[in-house]
Amino acid sequence: MVHLSSPSEVCFKDSSIVRYSNRVKGTLSKGKLIVIDGMKTKVLVWVKVTSVYVESYKSDKVWFTTTGVKKSRPKDAYEMPREAVKVEDY
Repeated sequence: MVHLSSPSEVCFKDSSIVRYSNRVKGTLSKGKLIVIDGMKTKVLVWVKVTSVYVESYKSDKVWFTTTGVKKSRPKDAYEMPREAVKVEDY
């Protein structure tokens, strides 16, 4: 579990946006973060992210699973840390 001082939002190099609650928790294993609570992404609307994973260390994609949708994004968009912006609501 990670506690943040406030809900925040990060825009990544591929223009994807991820929003974090002030408390994010999930199960971490090799190459996977599953059973996530406190994280969502904007597709057309904000949707809850349930897992994030890479298929192998050689993969060039990161897979995000949201409510009923699995979407890949380029892994290199997430390699450099980005500044988080404080938001009012998760």
